[in-house]
Amino acid sequence: MPLALGQPLPVLPLALRNAGVVPVDLETTYTEACQRSRLT
Repeated sequence: MPLALGQPLPVLPLALRNAGVVPVDLETTYTEACQRSRLT
């Protein structure tokens, strides 16, 4: 899945040992990190 400027970041699978696969919502994670660090 290619990334493009102006488009939301994707949800990617994160494989965890002995725990299966967990989806990671990169757009939500990035947005929350920016808000917490007061970048936006």
